[in-house]
Parts: sequence; structure tokens; C-alpha cells
Amino acid sequence: MPNNLYLNFNYTDTLESTYGISEDRILYIHGKALRGDSLIVGHHDNEYLSPKPTPRFESEEEYERYIDNIGDVDFRDQEAEEVIKTYFGRTYKNTSKIISQNEDFFRIMPQIAEIYVLGHSYSYIDWDYFYKIKNDLPANCSWFMSFYSEDDYNRISELMKDLGVQNYYPIRISNISKNK
Repeated sequence: MPNNLYLNFNYTDTLESTYGISEDRILYIHGKALRGDSLIVGHHDNEYLSPKPTPRFESEEEYERYIDNIGDVDFRDQEAEEVIKTYFGRTYKNTSKIISQNEDFFRIMPQIAEIYVLGHSYSYIDWDYFYKIKNDLPANCSWFMSFYSEDDYNRISELMKDLGVQNYYPIRISNISKNK
């Protein structure tokens, strides 16, 4: 295990405290809570950040109806929409920037023979990381993907298909037992 590297999506020090893995082998991609990092939480849908386009009007009458309807919008609704936009702006997870900031870690990928993914939900929000890893790996790299639910399994299948990875091995998490 001393040559292994760990890409940790969790904010805790479980790999260190429970498994004795040296922190210099772990990239806490979204920060580490006990280290006092600014934790990266949120979503990856930049649609929430884009301003609404101004509608196109075919006539002066359409424009006037639009202006009249704006006046009918409740101020509280507008304020609530601004609060939501602000929240989504603060919690936007810029995966491209995060990957770029951690390029040193990803440079090691061509030396990797096996990938083990444990305890991940395979949510779309993190797919950019998987794309980056896959693009830098040798073509014959094997992927071992743990899953708990059928939904996880389906997301694994979809992700691996999207990545073009054929040598992957789903492992049901309930089949993993602790040695005594």
C-alpha cells in the first residue's frame, strides 16, 4: 500500500485514522475538514449561474405585455429568486478549476494499473474527475467499482459506457466482509 494513491471525495480523515494511510498519499479533492480547509460543496450545474436571456419580441404589443407582467411579479418572489441564485453561485463546484489546481496528482495517472472506487455514489457532479483520470490512464487499466444499490450499479454502467471503459468490475459492497 505504500505506492498507492488515494483520491478522496470525503472530507474526513478516515483513510489516515482508520487505515493508517499517510496524508501525503491522499488528495482531498474537496478539502479536509480537520485541517481547516475551505470545503468544496455544492453542485456542478452552471445553468443556475447564467442570467436569463432577454426575450425577443415580435411586436410592440408583445413588449408592452411583457412589461405589464413584470409589474405583476411579487417582490417576495423576486427576492427569493435572488437568494436562490446567490446560494447556487456560492455552492458551484468548478471541477475544471479543481482539476487544474491538482494537476500534479493527475500527472501520475499513466503509471496506474488498477483503479478502485469505494463508497462513491457515481453522481454526475463528479464525472469530470473520472473523465480526467480515464484520459490519463493506460488503456489496459482495470477499474474495480463498489456499489451498494441498483441505482449505483446503473450509474457505474452509464459512467463506464460514457468513458468507453470496458474492463471494469462492479463489486456489490454487501459482499465485502471485514477480516477477523
